[in-house]
This record gives sequence, C-alpha cells and structure tokens, in this order.
Amino acid sequence: MCKYKIFLLIVIAVFSFRCGDEKKHGIKVSYLGVWGNDSCEYVRTPDYSLLFLKNKELYLCNLFQFTNIKGDFHILTNASFCIDKQKRKTHALAFSLKDANNIMYRKVNSEKLNLVLGSAKYINKEKEEITVSNKKFESFNKKSQKLTLYIDNKAIELYRVEKIKMRNSPSADKAKETNLSVCMREWQLGTKMKTNSENVILNICTNNFNFNISYGKYKNKELIYARAARFVANNKGCLLKQTFRIIDAPHEYSAWIAEKHAENLKTEPKLSILNFKEGAEMERNSGEYWKIIKFNEKTITLKNNKGKKFIIKYPEKKENEEYFSYLSKKNR
Repeated sequence: MCKYKIFLLIVIAVFSFRCGDEKKHGIKVSYLGVWGNDSCEYVRTPDYSLLFLKNKELYLCNLFQFTNIKGDFHILTNASFCIDKQKRKTHALAFSLKDANNIMYRKVNSEKLNLVLGSAKYINKEKEEITVSNKKFESFNKKSQKLTLYIDNKAIELYRVEKIKMRNSPSADKAKETNLSVCMREWQLGTKMKTNSENVILNICTNNFNFNISYGKYKNKELIYARAARFVANNKGCLLKQTFRIIDAPHEYSAWIAEKHAENLKTEPKLSILNFKEGAEMERNSGEYWKIIKFNEKTITLKNNKGKKFIIKYPEKKENEEYFSYLSKKNR
C-alpha cells in the first residue's frame, strides 16, 4: 500500500453548491509557480495544485482544484493516482463537483484508498500555511523562499524553478514568421480544465513547462494519464522533453521520472530542429520534436516525428480558465 495516504484521497467539499454562487479564484498565495526537487515536481496556481512524486517504486500524482465561495475555501475537484511499479498495481480516485448537474466520481482499486470529508483553509496567513481536511498541506517560508509540502506528516522541501504571473484575460500577438516561437507559448499560457461524469482533463501551460492529466474513459476502458514536460521553441518548431510520466492505458503501462530530475528542471533543453526525423521513435531523454508545417495569423500547425499533427490556436477568453503572463527568460 502507498505510504503517502494524504495524497490518495478524495476530498469532498462540504458546502451547498448552487450554480448561482459567484465563483472567485481559489487560494491566492505569493508562491505561485513551478517547484521541485530530485523526486518531486509541483505546480501551484490560485485555483489548482498539481503534484508529481516518486517514492521508491511508487509514482504519484495528485490534483486539487480550489474554489472560493463567499470567503470560504473548498476543494471542488480532487484526482489522485498511484502506480506501484514493482507490483504493477494502479490505485486511482477522482471526484468533481464542478458541474452541479453532472457530479463525477470514478475509482480503480480504491479499496486501499481513504475517503475524507473536508475543506481547505489558511491556518496562518502571515506564514502562508494551508490545511486540507484539518491536516497541514503546504507552507511557504518568505525568508528562505522555500515551499514545504506535508505528505503523511513528512515535510518535503521544494525550490522554485519558475514564477507564474497571473492576468485576467489572454494577451497575445498574431502570428508571423518572426514571432512563432513566442506565439507557440503565449497562446497556450494558463489553465484549462474539463470535467463531466466520465472524465477529468487538466492542462496547465507555463512559460517553461506543460502539465497534463487525464482520467476517465478511453476506448471504453479506464485511462489514467499524468505528464510533466519541459517546453522550448524557436521559429521552426518546439521540443517537449518529459520529466515525469504516469500512464495506465490499453496501449501503454508505465511510470518514470527523468534521470537527474532536479537538473532537468533547472536546465533548458537544447532545441535542434535539424534532428527532426519523421518516423523516428520518441526517446525519453531527448524529447519529442514538433515541426511547424504551416501557419496563419491565428493558427499554427505542427507535426511530430511520428507524423501526428497538432494545432495551436489564438486564445480567446473563456469562463473559469486561468491566464498567465508571458515572461522573458530572465524574469521566469
């Protein structure tokens, strides 16, 4: 059984959910950004916290979505995955109240997981300490500028590898030949989440990273997928270099963390689009290249080394999405 019980929970918000309630940002903190160490990766926004963690043969991912209703903080969505690589066993739970008319609850091998009622709250605003279900969850030391997560009553200290600066709406230039590298990143900056009775899908794109999770149905079977990756681009294309991966799907079962993980978080991958070879297999340590094959002012179409296409579209403001500012490398 996974030792880190706190992150293998479903945390149900204890409140009356009404569609008419005004939705505000979740928990506003000063330590927004991407954090990590040699075995952990963590991204924190006002509305979300997303953790990737390796402990021996256990690979974990945990998502919290926070909401602020009339001044009280609650957990609106929680998804937790754990793959025991040695025993080849997957544990997963997901619960979402995002759509009051379509509550989602999914589980896989959940007999070893705990169901806990609770909410999130500050216990010390000066020290920025937050609890979830009355247990200490995270705290930020303003003097040392280090973030501490508490997992099964154990403290895990993280350092910041990238800042996140919020904005109220997307802002982006239209694409032209000389700014494609900026558009590929700026158009995607922010958080997008979809939930229904079948699935939880989350994408967080920062200036340096992509974070993705998907839990639900895939070809009528359960899909559990979580990925963290470094992102770098030039005007010819981009590179996604995965740093953490968990997947339990009909076509693949694996869990791994990048070699020299802490170094990968700090060091920008080298992008050599000349190495793009159609049909080549993606290598774990080198990453996946996406080459621009066409573009106009509001769309950029890319193709990877397996021939798969992906279209990046000019952003439009949508309800319940988060937006980040594009930051120059020296300000990240």
